[in-house]
Amino acid sequence: MLQMQAWKKLSQEQKTLWKIGGSVLLFGHLTKYFYFKFTSVMMSEQMERNDRIAQGHLKETRAFSGNLHTKHNQSVPALTQSQRRDLESYLALRRKKRPDLFD
Repeated sequence: MLQMQAWKKLSQEQKTLWKIGGSVLLFGHLTKYFYFKFTSVMMSEQMERNDRIAQGHLKETRAFSGNLHTKHNQSVPALTQSQRRDLESYLALRRKKRPDLFD
């Protein structure tokens, strides 16, 4: 109520200035809203695209790793008893020094 009385007391030039100021503020807020809406959609699409690419790379890497693992197992001979004994003694020694790594 008090604002309406104050508005009525303003001259036409003052009312025009207030309308221009309000329009500028409204335009700024709307511009900011639509800009952030547009950029958030764009960023989410880019993240989804990057995720699809990364998933493809991960699948390729896992397949390559599996192939390497089978090739390695086929080409490396099994340990002899003395090699196995030496390896177990080495791991036992390492377990004493760093039990958190060699459990």
